[in-house]
Amino acid sequence: MKKIKINCTLLLAIVLIIVSCSTDDDSNNSNITAEIYGKWKILESNYGGERETLDECSLLETLQFFENNELEIKEYEQTGNTTSCSEVGPDVFLDFSIENNVLTYTNPTGGFNGGIFTRKFNIIELTEQTLKLELYYERDGFEEDGNLPNNEIWLSTWTRLN
Repeated sequence: MKKIKINCTLLLAIVLIIVSCSTDDDSNNSNITAEIYGKWKILESNYGGERETLDECSLLETLQFFENNELEIKEYEQTGNTTSCSEVGPDVFLDFSIENNVLTYTNPTGGFNGGIFTRKFNIIELTEQTLKLELYYERDGFEEDGNLPNNEIWLSTWTRLN
């Protein structure tokens, strides 16, 4: 009888540990997702370990995270031979998720030949005013594995607009 009590107690302890760890992870993911909602403007960019000089149009780039887990990315480029900037492409809303400090967004038809386009970022820092992301995975419909080599990793720093 004593052996059965010990086994039952041990089993109960293991179940409680598993349940409590799972709840904490879900709660942490929810907190990070809630903190990222809003509009962010790019401040700086490093590609392959080298700091990039962002021109006037690149500095207009924004990420906007919505509570329905959609992401809108706005990019800009110089218009012709002028100094004015225009938005690149139509408005596209992408599905995003955050799990274990990894931000993933997907465009179901944005890849090669209309295939799936996916990017994954490590969330390096997320505060009230700063978001630092490390792009380490990109899959655009070609037969690559998606993991980027060190010379193609993109680090970006963003500031909150609202």
